[in-house]
Amino acid sequence: CEMRSWLNTTFMDAAFSLEEQEDIVATKITNPDGKHGTDGGNDTVDMVYLLSNEESIKYFGEAVYVDKEIGWQNEKSCTMPTEYAKAQGVEAKNIKKWYAGNCEWWLRTPGQGTNWASMMGTNGGLITGGRYVTGGLAVRPVTWIDLESDCVGKVN
Repeated sequence: CEMRSWLNTTFMDAAFSLEEQEDIVATKITNPDGKHGTDGGNDTVDMVYLLSNEESIKYFGEAVYVDKEIGWQNEKSCTMPTEYAKAQGVEAKNIKKWYAGNCEWWLRTPGQGTNWASMMGTNGGLITGGRYVTGGLAVRPVTWIDLESDCVGKVN
């Protein structure tokens, strides 16, 4: 998909020096089907990727019901867009005061249909039905780094 291509070329070249790119580990990515039966596609090997639904729960946990006023929330997976992200069209939402300024972000697991992808909501909750893939949502790239590398930990 376009996102995968962008992450592994344009983004990686802009975000990491050539020396840093050498320390990024090529990772086998399993692409499970979506909760709504949408085909997840072939497994891939990527340097940079997006989390799946399952990985988002593994690393951030699930949203929990706080109370009637706040509703469902997962502070660990809430995020605010950077100034760069805003300049690219990512929208900071002001749905509830507890989530004010947060943004939604893409996951790689397919959503409820073709051209839909799962996402994280402004409250940090997983939305398996997702949204039609278009602009407005943030991208939170994932990569694994070789900790044995000579470059890791150096300050240029």
